[in-house]
Amino acid sequence: MGVKTVGFLTVFVDDIIIAAKSNDYKIVIKQLAAKFEVNDLGRVEHLSGMKVSYEPGRMMTMAAYWECMAQKF
Repeated sequence: MGVKTVGFLTVFVDDIIIAAKSNDYKIVIKQLAAKFEVNDLGRVEHLSGMKVSYEPGRMMTMAAYWECMAQKF
């Protein structure tokens, strides 16, 4: 039986977010780059108005989005 790997690949229009172990991440990036133009921008900090934090338990919050909206109005 082969080794099982768990990871997530999220696509939104022309953006892709990959959540996986470092080695698996590198393999996916290499495979994508073989077929598409790829720009690796590093860790996600903001996504669709949400701030992504990397503390234990992983968390996404929309506080940054609401602060931006409040400044507009």
